[in-house]
Amino acid sequence: MDWLSSVTGLAGVVVGGVIGLRGARVSLDRQLADAQRAREEADRFGVVTSLSQVLIMLLEKAEEVPEGDPASGQQDAAWDDWERQWKQCLRATRVAALDVREPSLRIHLVDGANYMQSLYVMEYAFQGDARKWVLRNAAIHYIECVSAWRRGDALPLASATVDRLKESYELRGQEYRDQVRAERERGDEFMSG
Repeated sequence: MDWLSSVTGLAGVVVGGVIGLRGARVSLDRQLADAQRAREEADRFGVVTSLSQVLIMLLEKAEEVPEGDPASGQQDAAWDDWERQWKQCLRATRVAALDVREPSLRIHLVDGANYMQSLYVMEYAFQGDARKWVLRNAAIHYIECVSAWRRGDALPLASATVDRLKESYELRGQEYRDQVRAERERGDEFMSG
């Protein structure tokens, strides 16, 4: 009977050890998950900081849109200087957006920078509104998107301004493709005729 108490004691030690190891494993997994979340949060904070800086630069540059019409062909030095700085802000926005891990936000920001690249391409988006107003509202929308992502909220729905920029971009792209196709057809007619 003495051996029964030894076996019972041994069984208790084994069960206690298994429970202890399992508890330690769960605790370690929880600590690793917490550390991973902390790293992701720190990474997100760094990306948000970088994006916020470039988007604020973009907003400030949108506020400085010169008066006049660049499509009239009468661009002056102020327009050239502004457009150069505008394109630098958009490049910085694209680069900062590439660090975003959330695919929908990354694509939204990169596409938005593409839509705002050229005032000529954005021409249709300005129908009835000042360039400054359109560009300012687009920049504010992207700032709101980054802030929502930082908080962990759903991204805001696309604004009417961003939708207009996208439509203008797509219309200009289609016009360009149609123009290239027409020129090819004229070239083919010339070569065959």
